[in-house]
Amino acid sequence: MIKLLIPIDFSVSSSASLRFGFELAQKVKAEIHVIHVYAPSLLEPYMPFALEQALKKSKEQEAMNLFQSWLEEQHLVPPAHTPINYELLRGEAKQTILDYASDWGANKIIMGTGQ
Repeated sequence: MIKLLIPIDFSVSSSASLRFGFELAQKVKAEIHVIHVYAPSLLEPYMPFALEQALKKSKEQEAMNLFQSWLEEQHLVPPAHTPINYELLRGEAKQTILDYASDWGANKIIMGTGQ
């Protein structure tokens, strides 16, 4: 099975990347992981652990809601019978994407160009 990693930033180019990934997944047997990487807050290292965890959970829920709304606005319909996983990751975008791809064993990374 092909493993497609699709990093998104909710831009027009990431919408095109996700659309292409969905179309490709319909043609080949594929599993899709969609990730969004965000930079940590400058205050996080100074927060109590419980507050940091609460903030992380809040960001995850907000990102999931944004992702669902964004899919609807872009008229992006995930392919039927294709496993799709969505994750919100904290870190520097380039390195976090590369680390995730390596750890998961992604065969392909589909992403648009930066603005």
